[in-house]
Amino acid sequence: MTVDSCTGFGEAATIRAHQTAASARGGSSVRVLRQEEVSRIQECDVLALEGAPDMVKFAKLSEATLLHNLRVRYARDDIYTRAGSILISVNPFKRLSIYTPERMAQCKDADAKALQDLEPHVYALAEAAFRGILVEQRQQSILISGESGAGKTEAVKACLQARLSVSHLVARASALRCMQYLVARSNEAIATDPARANDRHRSGACQANPLLDEYVEECIVQANPLLEAIGNAKTVRNGNSSRFGKWVEVQFDASGFITASRVTSYLLEKSRVTEHGMVRTATLPSMQVLITTLGSSPTLVRSPSMQVLTPTLDRHVLPGPTAVLSQDERTYHDERTYHVLYQLCRGCSREQSTKLKLLPAADFHYLGDSAALKVSGVDDVEWWAASCMQVSGVDDVEWWAASCKAMDVFAIDDEGQLALQSVLAAVLHIGNLTFEAMKLAQHACAHHGALSPQVLHIGNLTFEAMKLAQQDDGSADDGSTDDGSAVSGAAKPRLDDAAELLGLDATAFEEAMTVKSVGKFPVVQFTVVQVPQPPAKATATRDALARALYGQLFLWIIGRINATMDSDAGTADAKRTIGMLDIFGFESFKKNSLEQLLINFANERLQAHFNEYIFRLEAAECEAEGVACPRLTFADNSAVMTLMTSKPTGVFSLMNEEVLVPNASDAQLLQKLTQQHRGHSEFKAMKQGDGFVVAHYAGPASSCSSSAPAECRYSASSSHRAAPDTAPRRLPTRPNSRRAAGPMALETALELGGTALALCSLDALVHMLKDTTPHFVRCVKPNKELVADKLDGANVMRQLLEMGMVSVVRARKQGFAHRYTFERFTARYAYLIKGREAPDAVCTPAYLEHLKVATPPAGERRDCVTILAMMVADEVLAPDGWAVGTGKVFLKEEQQQQLEIAREIALIREITEQLRDAISRSDVTALESAIAGALQVQLQDDLVGEAQQLLSLLQARAKATAALQSAIDARDLPALEIALAMALKISFVDELVQRAQHLASQLVEQQKATRALADALQSNELDSLKAALAAAVRAGLNTGIVKEVERRVQALDQVAQLDAQLQRESDGLNLALLTELLQTAEDVAHQTPAVQRARQRRSDLLGDRGAAACTRTLATGTNRRVANDR
Repeated sequence: MTVDSCTGFGEAATIRAHQTAASARGGSSVRVLRQEEVSRIQECDVLALEGAPDMVKFAKLSEATLLHNLRVRYARDDIYTRAGSILISVNPFKRLSIYTPERMAQCKDADAKALQDLEPHVYALAEAAFRGILVEQRQQSILISGESGAGKTEAVKACLQARLSVSHLVARASALRCMQYLVARSNEAIATDPARANDRHRSGACQANPLLDEYVEECIVQANPLLEAIGNAKTVRNGNSSRFGKWVEVQFDASGFITASRVTSYLLEKSRVTEHGMVRTATLPSMQVLITTLGSSPTLVRSPSMQVLTPTLDRHVLPGPTAVLSQDERTYHDERTYHVLYQLCRGCSREQSTKLKLLPAADFHYLGDSAALKVSGVDDVEWWAASCMQVSGVDDVEWWAASCKAMDVFAIDDEGQLALQSVLAAVLHIGNLTFEAMKLAQHACAHHGALSPQVLHIGNLTFEAMKLAQQDDGSADDGSTDDGSAVSGAAKPRLDDAAELLGLDATAFEEAMTVKSVGKFPVVQFTVVQVPQPPAKATATRDALARALYGQLFLWIIGRINATMDSDAGTADAKRTIGMLDIFGFESFKKNSLEQLLINFANERLQAHFNEYIFRLEAAECEAEGVACPRLTFADNSAVMTLMTSKPTGVFSLMNEEVLVPNASDAQLLQKLTQQHRGHSEFKAMKQGDGFVVAHYAGPASSCSSSAPAECRYSASSSHRAAPDTAPRRLPTRPNSRRAAGPMALETALELGGTALALCSLDALVHMLKDTTPHFVRCVKPNKELVADKLDGANVMRQLLEMGMVSVVRARKQGFAHRYTFERFTARYAYLIKGREAPDAVCTPAYLEHLKVATPPAGERRDCVTILAMMVADEVLAPDGWAVGTGKVFLKEEQQQQLEIAREIALIREITEQLRDAISRSDVTALESAIAGALQVQLQDDLVGEAQQLLSLLQARAKATAALQSAIDARDLPALEIALAMALKISFVDELVQRAQHLASQLVEQQKATRALADALQSNELDSLKAALAAAVRAGLNTGIVKEVERRVQALDQVAQLDAQLQRESDGLNLALLTELLQTAEDVAHQTPAVQRARQRRSDLLGDRGAAACTRTLATGTNRRVANDR
């Protein structure tokens, strides 16, 4: 309540106040407070009455002040509030017009002071994180926490949206600036050489690759619907609750362009595949029911004594008296399993459904539970079952289309999508398997005695000797002689369908669920003894198999997403990384599974990290540095951390130990836990051995069911059976990614079991977070009903107390939130006094106060005090609110902001000089450094634009030069043409370009000459061969074909000379010479008209006798030559 007026004093005072509620937008009634209410009145800071954006500025600090401030801001749709550098977000449960391009541009273009003065917004926090990677050259993290339904996932989306928009603008602006610069250069060139005017039409622009920009953006955007489909579900607290934690990394280059992204998942709630929600039973003795629906929200009414709903709604009426059913009288599931399973049933085409053998969604056991409504006396409620599976704001058909579109983006082709759908459908069919008891003899007959050792592969899961049943139900071999089981006759079609979809033999598949191994015994060469399982244990194995298949499919999809979004970004880009953590919210049910215990512990672990960063680190550093620090009180959860993780008696250690103990039981574990932790303030055993209770930091105690050891046992064993880096067999192989798939080595992970795997993964996450600069977003759920315009003060106050926000605000206000080493402080703020003398009148008093000497020795410590003293003298910095230790400078929030504003002003001057110098020297390295500095301080003027244009041109020239040199060295004509086109686009001409042009012309001529030589060889004409050879010589061609043509020309020349001699001697009387020439022609197998004419002439000269004698002579000479040759 808010006090309106007060008259009188003491007990006689009359105080009037009105109820404060976010849902009451005006018109609140004023009443006189009762005496017991007066005693609880607290003085409120005037800023809180107005709804201040930053609560650190409150002079009067209390829980009521924080709550009222949030309430006032929430009432006017200001959902974001600052506590120093920490952002508080209150979920509005409605669409707000605060996520606009104009708001993004406002944050992007703001300088340091303007950014601090802007209204709190997640866009501003994302911008601060981006500037952090530029300034610090260190990875930044945005840690988003809160209970389920507080809006964590939406905050991650908003952060990604902000950075994607900036990345897109950067790429487009870079391309536009380069185009403008080239047009200007082209105009200058045309002014001096009009003949080059046509070059502009061929040149284009040196642009950043817009296709790559859009592709990276599309991948990041499309990852969200796919991840939400496979990893989100409806819970009692949230209709679209993330059931896994994710760490999203985004890498940038120096200009702010996104180069890559990656997702790492944590602790998928696999048990939700087979179990979800609590059932309530409705009892309607001898009553009929009126069932009314409005949208997707059903209402049941009965009994004439209560008001019946108005008949304006669509309804299904059964005759009889009606009345509103109470919440306890209904039977339905408040929760769903994962969205994608409903999407599959509703979104597939008829052809796809036939191929996957899909049933109506309500007919699947794993889905039908979330649709079941069982009301005594009512049979026809099938339409109600379908309605119950709907979630407000979730259209399964539309979401399935979005999921398929996302799969296309991540290069999952039709075959891959069909395989993925097959695995999902198989999971649903597996859930419909039921088992009936069989006598041992019947069991052996049914399996034809095939109880021999075997290995069954289902996807990437390996079931050796059918051990999974033993692992899942948590029981050791106790020599039981229970009957076996088999899939019931009614469920046989579902068994065949699941086996076909997974590519398995149905008999072996059934055996995997109905037979277990109890170990190897030295009977016949260590025979594996297999024992048939009763229906209950076969059912447990069935569910374990479904969970394992879904878990491996989830990992496969994460791998495909990462393989597509991950690029070859180098180590420089790795420093320019922002990571966003969206961890599952804390939840507590009447009894919680082991998975829920791990989820709550993950929240506990991150809260401990928050406490360490905000409170403990500051106190420890102040003490170590000899700086007086105000005592900070906060909600310390170290006791819970010790209870859960201490070795060897912590809760998780005892769980892992119990898994390894033969014949262990849940009762034994509970007994050990009770003995070790009896009297612990955060631990309590439940009555009747139902489990134990852990009092987490988040208020209400969370209980863990006594079945946790069994779950732990399955978790441990399945870790060794399923390799996280592979995919189910029916799915395409996941592409290799440049980086490891998770926060820990696979070999290490596989050596761990039970809770150890999850704990090791969380430890690796926290260790990684310690190497980043964190930015915290604390999300608050305003009410449990998930409705807009309602802020439940008690609910919000509980969350504020759990987060320790009062202590946080006090720490931000009183403590030294910023701590710099001397080296880092001087590197960051030395600009402030560059080129100035340090007057003794200013520095000596500061030396005496902080260094205890008037003339301290030169060094970084003295330099730091000098900077601070001169800033105080310049009235830039307040004289208090800072301290100097033995190795660090300590600054409060306000003083650090004062220095940052002054630093930015000094940097603008410094960077302007650097820009002018870099432009004058056309130095790429200097330009990159100066432009990066300008981006840090959001300097945007014509000088920066000129530098960016010049840098783009120089980088394009460097790229063209490298391409030209490579093509020249390889003498590769296509590469030369591409490189010359690159040079032409940027009007780049130098000696290397001229060499490349000459070489390209030469290579073109050589190609022509080569073709001419080949044609001449084929024609075998002497003139053509000589002409082609001459062209090849002019082109500098010296290849094998040239040598071949030279030999051919020489041979043809010799033949031509022989013909000429034969022609000449055929007209003469020299018989001997003519005979010798004819012999030469015969040796070379030369047959031409000249040879024939010469032979005729020889016959004429010899006559018949003379010819015969001559023939003998020739034969003798030929034989003699043959003999000599031999």
